[in-house]
Amino acid sequence: MAGANMNGLKKSGRLISVNQGFADESDPRFVPVYRMLAADRINISFLYANYLNPEKRINCLVEQEVLKRPGSGVTGCSRMPADGEKTASCGLVSVFPHRFSPAAAGSVVRTLSGKDISWNCMASSGSMLSFVHDYEVVDRSADAIAAHFGVSCHSGPGLDHDPIARSLRTAPETVARYVEPRIRTYGIHAQSGLTLLRLFMDPDELGKWASQAAENGLKFSYASGENNSSGTGVMLDMVVDPENMQAGRDILSRLPETGSHQQAEVVENAGMISFYGPHFGDRHGIADKALGGLSRAGVPVWLAGCVGATVSMVMPHDAVENAEKALSEAFESP
Repeated sequence: MAGANMNGLKKSGRLISVNQGFADESDPRFVPVYRMLAADRINISFLYANYLNPEKRINCLVEQEVLKRPGSGVTGCSRMPADGEKTASCGLVSVFPHRFSPAAAGSVVRTLSGKDISWNCMASSGSMLSFVHDYEVVDRSADAIAAHFGVSCHSGPGLDHDPIARSLRTAPETVARYVEPRIRTYGIHAQSGLTLLRLFMDPDELGKWASQAAENGLKFSYASGENNSSGTGVMLDMVVDPENMQAGRDILSRLPETGSHQQAEVVENAGMISFYGPHFGDRHGIADKALGGLSRAGVPVWLAGCVGATVSMVMPHDAVENAEKALSEAFESP
């Protein structure tokens, strides 16, 4: 499959997934789960957020030991909104480097489907694709993906196998469970004039389309997705730069025809902000500083992910400038 060569794979230890579904974030009673975790000084190892679907969703993965500590408000769900949050024992399987190729995501989705291995959601960093599974199927997933790509699987509790995250760590500075008043980053990267592709397809058809898209030069800036629990399809969101195709219309011409169980939507004029920095995933409050700051500034967010050392947020392109200003209040950029 074009562009789908991988060099590494890692599975996490046991994590707890705190999954929040809601209809309207403007409801004054609504408190996003990442804010609750920040208030309880709980670090988020992985975050997936989708505000575009009718049922909006935030999924945070945290270390299971943290939720068991005394005083954690999330443990008993005592401060959750009325619609409730669900917690479950989960794990991450991460494969890298994706080289920003749609074929990488399509190949993994197709492989898992072929082995009848379920997954929950996925998101990308600058180099990885990370898939959330119920913990009991993590080993099966890792084995299937490793066999498909011909790579070895390594186990461990953290995500420092991400080349970006690993490069930011130094020997004396292995874990930093804190958060500064203004968080250091290694640069905030803003893009506008992008296109958001929203695909809901059968996993096999998605794999075929992703391979063809890669052969024709399509690259993504950010990818995330959900696996429909009914088994009728996979939702994959990809932010792409139309300029890496021959023309913007090529994206449309290569989208699959819609059928009874598949849909394809093109959302133009998208924008994206991404940044990375030391110890993201070790410190509480990163997601709340970013997403909460944008919310207070009135910046609409469509999609968001915190994977490894990378934070990615997708929004309308005309909101990017205001988003940069809002983030500068909480984050330092060289």
